[in-house]
Amino acid sequence: MFGTDERGQAIQVGAVILFSFVVIAFSLYQASVVPSQNTAIEVQHNERVQSDMLDVRNAVLSSVSSGANPFVEVGLGTQYPARALAINPAPPSGLVRTTDSSPVTVLEGGPGGTNVSNDVCPGTSAPRSRLLTYEPTYNYLDAESVFVENTVAFTTTGDDPLVLSGQRFLVNNTVNLVPMRNEYQQQGTGSASVEPVPGGVVTTTVSDPVIEVPTELDTTTWQEILGDQLESGESAAVTGGDTLRLQLSGDYEIVCAPVGINGPPPSGARSSSLTPGAGDGGSDVNPAGANSVVLTGVSTDGNDVVNATFENTGDSAVTIDRARVPFMYTPDKNNVPSYTLLNGNADDNLTVRENFEQVDQNITIPAGGTTSLRFEFDQNVGDLFFGFSAIYESGVNYRYFIDVRSDSATGGDGSGGTSTSADSIEYNGDGGTTGQSSQVQFSVLNNGSSDVEITGVSVDAQSTKSVYEQSGGSDAGQNEVYIDSTDSGYYEAGPSSGQETNELTNGQTVSLTDAATVGAGRNATVTVSFFRKNNGDRVDVTGKTVTVVLEFADGTSETITFIG
Repeated sequence: MFGTDERGQAIQVGAVILFSFVVIAFSLYQASVVPSQNTAIEVQHNERVQSDMLDVRNAVLSSVSSGANPFVEVGLGTQYPARALAINPAPPSGLVRTTDSSPVTVLEGGPGGTNVSNDVCPGTSAPRSRLLTYEPTYNYLDAESVFVENTVAFTTTGDDPLVLSGQRFLVNNTVNLVPMRNEYQQQGTGSASVEPVPGGVVTTTVSDPVIEVPTELDTTTWQEILGDQLESGESAAVTGGDTLRLQLSGDYEIVCAPVGINGPPPSGARSSSLTPGAGDGGSDVNPAGANSVVLTGVSTDGNDVVNATFENTGDSAVTIDRARVPFMYTPDKNNVPSYTLLNGNADDNLTVRENFEQVDQNITIPAGGTTSLRFEFDQNVGDLFFGFSAIYESGVNYRYFIDVRSDSATGGDGSGGTSTSADSIEYNGDGGTTGQSSQVQFSVLNNGSSDVEITGVSVDAQSTKSVYEQSGGSDAGQNEVYIDSTDSGYYEAGPSSGQETNELTNGQTVSLTDAATVGAGRNATVTVSFFRKNNGDRVDVTGKTVTVVLEFADGTSETITFIG
């Protein structure tokens, strides 16, 4: 008899042990490495979306000051890296929405005084406002919501909110009410387009005002945000957990400028925001001049078709790569088109207020030539005004306001009205600190055909009080504000400019000591020196929001906002 042959058992046992090690290693990778890497992805996305919401805040303020319709893409979610063996959870998503509306109240004569709410804001109904919020749904990160309200952006980090911006709510003797209107909600893993549409502006002098607005912040945070803007005897307190009560003494200018989210506010859109040719100072809104694609004519064809003619003033052909219809306005609220077919092509169905869509058909505008686009709507257009945004293959993004209303100031030809200085001045997107962290610099381009005269300025920066330099002279770094251009100008605080103090206080609009002229087609470089704290020490504004308003001789203004 032969004995049992056990020579293969060692190999089998070794294979089992090796496989066990592989399983354990994979389990450790799935349990520790994957969550760690995915958490890092979520942290990066959360930082980006905070920046997106800060851009939304800036766009709201820009729409108020310029009358334009800027839009911001907010990244709702993100994607984890693909894995060969390990398993990822579902991609994180997010929600951008407006909160329920709440009343905005203004009393004159202190507590118990006369309710003047209906008098200080546009429209016939009592003013109301909403907050705009981004709410993340992460798989690993315990992140809070991001809010935009009352000119401030912040994130609710536990019991200690993180304020992301400065404030324009209370500046010297002016209260800037910016009620946000309209119900809006977008959820998913892609991106959401948020487009502020400015309404009319009403400015009213009110004595001893008491102002109540909805808020998500607490009393302590508001007192820190407002800082020394509150005078002795004045107060800011949150009552009922969600209402900021601002009690002021003396005469204040109440500036009420409602903004509709992705559509006009109930009180109606500002006339300048519904006029072809009105813009935010950038060449991307109803562009004009050399090397642009210009809207030259608009007509209707039947009840549901709008034809728009575009002229390429450049020296090379351009092709539309992506397009969208960011907003639609018609007086008949029961007959608002929800989509349009571009050139009647069912593959190029542009849903109103949705994100950019790839254009399937070949739409090329030859150099020096024209092309007509046909917008076929799903409803009779009637008195219609809408926006059309096109991204060309070169990456240039142009936005057009197309107006076929019977009472259009342009007679429906879409060619635009008289250009203002604000229409001509384009921010070059280069703002930031210089070699000195308390000094900022940026440039603008006059893309119009006439000279533009800059006559006034105001500045503001997060966590600062004022701008002050003490070098003397007239050059960049030697004045509080220096504008280097065709004819350079500057602002020098102090007696020479009729000022009692030697500093330029945040939010204070002043006339330049010497006006600056920006020639047609020329750039101007603006240097602001130096931001300071309450105690006079310089402030590092790197990473902080900086806002500069340029005032022009024709009475218009341009707001430039950037991160230092």
